[in-house]
Amino acid sequence: MSNFFKRFFEAIANLFKSKKEKPKPLPVPEPVEPEPVEPTPVEPEPVDPVDDNPDDDNEDPEKPDDGGDYTVYPEDEEKLYFPKAIRSEHKLRTRGYYKQRYPQGAIVHFTAGRGRNKEEGGKKNADTHLEMGKRSISSAEDKGSYAYFIIDRSGNVHQNFPLDRWGYHGGESAWEGLSGSVSDELVGIEIQNAGRLRDYYQNSSDGTKYDCPEGKLAAWYTRPNSGDLFFDKETECRYSENNDNIQKGWYHAYSPEQEEALENLLIWLKRNNPDVFEFKYVLGHDEVAGKKGIGRNRKNDPGAALSMTMTEFREKIEKEYNERYSGNPAPTPEPTPEPPQDGEVTFEDMIKAYKSYNIEYPVLREITVAQWILETGHGRSDLFKKFKNCGGVKWRGDLGVEEAYEVQYEAHDGLEGYAGFKTFEGFFKYYWNFLERSYYEGWREEVKRSPEAFMGHIVRAGYCPDPGYLDKVLKLMPEAKKLLS
Repeated sequence: MSNFFKRFFEAIANLFKSKKEKPKPLPVPEPVEPEPVEPTPVEPEPVDPVDDNPDDDNEDPEKPDDGGDYTVYPEDEEKLYFPKAIRSEHKLRTRGYYKQRYPQGAIVHFTAGRGRNKEEGGKKNADTHLEMGKRSISSAEDKGSYAYFIIDRSGNVHQNFPLDRWGYHGGESAWEGLSGSVSDELVGIEIQNAGRLRDYYQNSSDGTKYDCPEGKLAAWYTRPNSGDLFFDKETECRYSENNDNIQKGWYHAYSPEQEEALENLLIWLKRNNPDVFEFKYVLGHDEVAGKKGIGRNRKNDPGAALSMTMTEFREKIEKEYNERYSGNPAPTPEPTPEPPQDGEVTFEDMIKAYKSYNIEYPVLREITVAQWILETGHGRSDLFKKFKNCGGVKWRGDLGVEEAYEVQYEAHDGLEGYAGFKTFEGFFKYYWNFLERSYYEGWREEVKRSPEAFMGHIVRAGYCPDPGYLDKVLKLMPEAKKLLS
């Protein structure tokens, strides 16, 4: 073969060979590690190691929400609302009807949050307990929480739902004789309270713990560098060993006003529908979510926040109920005296006595008379005419007034212990001593501003839950001035 043909066939073979070869891939650059960026430290919200979500029992994603539409309930339906309850524009959600259109009992909780006023608890708190109670309702609405009562530190009861509908508040719970999680059978009563306390606090994001000052305790949320104040062991706290429902430890104690309000609310709930509501189903959250309920301790409220065990508390309210309504009234310190033989007292009698009675701030004479006109219905109430009680004040045996005694008197909210007086002077002394209690503290500073500021202060502190109370008193000022002239 000639050289020409040999080179020709080699060229053809090389051509086919080049078509079969794949092109070499382009080189891939080596990955470059980005420069590390230091994150901005964010101090997390503190978490309660015992109960890491105080609100989690108000959530139940498996059950549909009924939207909280209770416009079908008439506003004046007495059986659906506690007569003394403070009701606001904030509405808590509900899930549906109770099986018997009324709760069979109640679960006692604490909010495990802020409830003290600004002076007691720090700058994050509102000026008054009443405002703190309203804040809880507003906060619950914002969170989408469900229906329950709230009792603030001054004993005001807040209710924003009708009593024939239930809301989810019990979480994983159980009790003999009740089905399900008990939320759809027992109404929740949340009491404003910091809950279980501890002897350390945490300020920094790294979890460093710091000892509380001597004689002080901290809540799970306490952060002194943010303005929170500690709790005083002697005056605000209560310790208990393991006892019945109570789990060992220190607790923020319910105030006396809260315990009194809790008792009165439960007794009213029974009196309002005695065929359905049963005291044996007044239970602690630490019972239905504890060893006696689900077999382990999941919750610790009320614990030692309440001044007795839940077993003792049930016995107490049942005894009180029977004494009030079974025809065997509780004995009073003194027998109720008969009205004067020559007729019942008049408002003019009271005015005459008050004009000659020495009070610390005479500038308050007119506005207090205006208040008493309102409280007595212009002197027409039996509590005034028979027992010289001008201010609608309840009985307290610790005010040091010899002329005062307890009477069982049935007002619009049922039969309760009110104060009766031998003389009007006894009432005047009792009234001013009544305002010396801790949660009216600060009224003297308000006097320096005006009588109206004084009255506004004691109303906000809890004297009366009626949001229009102050305006009603002020409208009666001209009449009071005329009576005193």
